[in-house]
Amino acid sequence: MPHATTDKDRSVIAKYVLEAHGKERQLETALQAQIAGAKLPELQTALVDHLEVTRRQIKDLESRLSELGEDTGGLPGPAKVVEAAAGLASTVANKSLAAAKGPVQLLRGTSPADNELRNVRDCYWNEAEEIAHYRVIETIATQLGDTPTARLARKHREEEEAMQATLEELLPTITRIVAETEGDLPAKS
Repeated sequence: MPHATTDKDRSVIAKYVLEAHGKERQLETALQAQIAGAKLPELQTALVDHLEVTRRQIKDLESRLSELGEDTGGLPGPAKVVEAAAGLASTVANKSLAAAKGPVQLLRGTSPADNELRNVRDCYWNEAEEIAHYRVIETIATQLGDTPTARLARKHREEEEAMQATLEELLPTITRIVAETEGDLPAKS
């Protein structure tokens, strides 16, 4: 299948890649706060590893956007101003939201264990959103014949699915800690 060759195709694809880029930027900030608050060693390791993945994904998306004729740091050509402005506004808003939520997230639980559980739940939800972003990009890029973007989206989707699976594996441990510290569940011997 040929690469997306029309400006219209590239613009459609870039719109969704810009949204994913904004989400990754938001999560880069959120992950830093979550790492600082993580108590469970396995969770902290998973978050640190995923922060590295997220930073690489940001670079991959920026590279792909450049290949599509977009610039995440400057203004695009006149035909794409409206779409790029929306994507850039989304990126800025997402980063601002994450920066504001970070300190609040560290203090919102009724105990450190409850806070950690809430953060894992939010991470799990964010992974689902990222999976959806990449599924959309993969599908539309495939339909418009943009194999490199489809391949990149598939790779990123698989990485997000792996992180979501890791979080799912940690949930029973973290919920048990909450049940032990806040409920009447006896501590494991």
